[in-house]
Amino acid sequence: MPECNADAEIMNIDPPDSNSVREENDGYQTQGRKRGRVPSNEAIPRKKLTRSNSLPLQNKFNALANLPDTGNTQDPTNTISLTKIPKIPPVTLKKPDNYRDLIKQINEKEGIKCNAKEAGEFVKLFCETPRDVRSLVNFLDKSNKEYFVIPGQVVKPIKIVIKGLPIDIDLEEIKTELVNKKFRVQKVNQLKRYKTREPLNIYQIHLFPSDNIKEIYQLTTLSYNIITVEPYENRQHHQCYNCQMWSHGSKNCKLNPKCVICAGKHPSRECPHKGKKETETKCANCNGPHIASYRGCPKYPKNIMKNRTQPGKSFAAATSQNVNKLAPHPPNTCYGKREFPST
Repeated sequence: MPECNADAEIMNIDPPDSNSVREENDGYQTQGRKRGRVPSNEAIPRKKLTRSNSLPLQNKFNALANLPDTGNTQDPTNTISLTKIPKIPPVTLKKPDNYRDLIKQINEKEGIKCNAKEAGEFVKLFCETPRDVRSLVNFLDKSNKEYFVIPGQVVKPIKIVIKGLPIDIDLEEIKTELVNKKFRVQKVNQLKRYKTREPLNIYQIHLFPSDNIKEIYQLTTLSYNIITVEPYENRQHHQCYNCQMWSHGSKNCKLNPKCVICAGKHPSRECPHKGKKETETKCANCNGPHIASYRGCPKYPKNIMKNRTQPGKSFAAATSQNVNKLAPHPPNTCYGKREFPST
């Protein structure tokens, strides 16, 4: 039985010295395992920061504070105004054949600064100042040009409706009651039915903007009557009484007049067919067999918007289809009392 060497079989578990190199057989050398880092019990000194409520600041413009006060030398023309400048409305000119030469004449010979933008059969002329607008309008009047202007409004009134008041109440009484409640009232109107012109117990109020404008919707009584206040929703489009076109009024319209009944080149009040029960009607906008204020006309703004949204059809195709296939037009009746669109 071989002799057992106990000393050779015992494993040395002591960590080797990190600085010593152990020699193995065959001349190879291996690096011993390094000792782990021994944690230090010494506390690291911390620097104490002194608190101060003031920070050292330097202002390189301090020297200007010692200069004598010479008063307000600021030019008032260079100050920036915080008020909103209203936009100048364009002058819409009916496009003549030589409108480019006309615009060149307006700018170069007449000295009126304006830029043009085509809009279908019209040209919109944009001026920089209200003075140029007045000069442009005077020039177009002297040249017998057809145009119209949509007047701009600096302060646009807020429209509301009041329901529940008596149908025969005085409009001035409504205005006085609202003024006493610190509302800025411009005018009061009584709404009527579109066809019969029968008065309704619904009143339209035009209010100027004010700080308490939203409080009017909280009113429940007025002149000892229980009321409801709602925003006014205008579902109708404005029609010009002069040229019978839509989306502008007759106040600043200088286009040639057209009749609402027969589309003749005369004002509607001078129509020879006015008051007759049976007469042939003709639309001044689409030449259809109906009056120009007929809402089933393909040129009516709401019908145009419907045509634009037809899928799979171009706008020209949809419009031409509606011109050929009109909706049933109203029967020919007496036109002594024209049903004008409400303003």
